[in-house]
Amino acid sequence: MLANRSIGFLRASDIHRVDDERTEISKKSIKLIIFAPKEKRKSSPIERLVEIKAHSDEIILPVIAYRIYKQRIANISCPKPHVNK
Repeated sequence: MLANRSIGFLRASDIHRVDDERTEISKKSIKLIIFAPKEKRKSSPIERLVEIKAHSDEIILPVIAYRIYKQRIANISCPKPHVNK
């Protein structure tokens, strides 16, 4: 089941749950599907849509920042596990 919200947050713990196969990247936005296998709604896993839109100010570039993150950082193993509180 896909939960769609117009306003949401991309938490650090969500990054490893992004379904890269279904991610859509354009010049104006990024659409990410966050898969939460432990969370269920009517016995189906919950999928959350997060849309990050490009900003009109060129200094704030979330779309470009995401592309660079995926190219340079996303494939590097983390030396320590992250603790979520």
